[in-house]
Amino acid sequence: MIGRVKSTGTIPSSFFKPYVRETKRYMEDEVQKYGSRILNMVWQSEDFIRLMGNENPYGPSPKVIDALKKATQRINKYPSPTYADLVEKIAEYASVEPENILLGAGSLEIMDAVFRAFLNPGDNVILSAPTYKPYILRIKVCGGNSTLIPMKKSENGFSRDIEKILEAINSKTKAVVFMNPNNPTGIPLTREELEKVLDKPILIVIDEAYYEFCGKTFAPLIEDNENIVVIRTLSKAFAMAGLRIGYAIADQSIVDYISRVQLPFRVTELTVHAAIAALNDMKYAKETIRKILDERERLFNELSKMEGLKPYPSAANFILVKVTHEKYSTEKLSSLLLGKRIIVRGFTGTPGLEDGGYIRISVGTREQNDKLISALKSILGGD
Repeated sequence: MIGRVKSTGTIPSSFFKPYVRETKRYMEDEVQKYGSRILNMVWQSEDFIRLMGNENPYGPSPKVIDALKKATQRINKYPSPTYADLVEKIAEYASVEPENILLGAGSLEIMDAVFRAFLNPGDNVILSAPTYKPYILRIKVCGGNSTLIPMKKSENGFSRDIEKILEAINSKTKAVVFMNPNNPTGIPLTREELEKVLDKPILIVIDEAYYEFCGKTFAPLIEDNENIVVIRTLSKAFAMAGLRIGYAIADQSIVDYISRVQLPFRVTELTVHAAIAALNDMKYAKETIRKILDERERLFNELSKMEGLKPYPSAANFILVKVTHEKYSTEKLSSLLLGKRIIVRGFTGTPGLEDGGYIRISVGTREQNDKLISALKSILGGD
């Protein structure tokens, strides 16, 4: 039995990295606003229509469910240390060699590994704003700095300010991050935009989480460009967000280098079998993608008719909407929709969107979108 300890152990303040202390956790503001239990309850409840996370509302292929059931017999075993079967299947899907594939527990883990592998404290990463918030958080955790270049706005939508991005590149710049298409604006990356920065001696990270909804990829460029890293996920088009599987496409030397900062066994045995099953049922994936694209067009047209809402064209599975209604702010509208058990993502004061309030609406099923449209008409019409 251990006797009573007379002194109290402490950790010197110098042990703590200031840039880690100063970094907020993802969704920390929402937790502080609603409380973790309430947020968890709403997040997990089947009674709410989830139009906030850009998930595939149709769920995964039945073959994925079958594969998961069979794989439960193997959860007492560690997954393969090389993940060779899944790597080969993803390489086939991406039309590259297995040596060009890096697996991760979701595209977020891949992104985190890229920054941990390349960033030194004080390094700079350039992104167009608005952007996906976890990028900013993970750059900061690594001691890096984010330079946010606001997108240009017009009545027709957003566009990247490539000239300002070029001006921002300096000796401290380690990477430029593009999203194709961008989250939350939904605009795709163009070949012309990319070519303007491609010859710079920096890393070019292209997040293609929503690639399947726009059908445009820059993955073939890795063959001649060692500095390109394309990041993708099976969370969106393949409806596997809860299983956490993503991958990078890059030059073999870059894949080998980044893999050295990753944990072993990061992708679970269940996820491996589910991902292979998903990629073996492309017919199902293409059917759900087509439904989402059809609904995206219909939802955009309906939102365009509503007074006080300005939707922007999107190449992803979501639509960014500016709230211009004189009576309802973004917060009020989101709250009223929540009262009708519909969750959307609000963007107020977000870098790149400071000119007003915005909401991002994930494209749901036809039934879900009809309920959203009805709810918005009821609220904005004052019914």
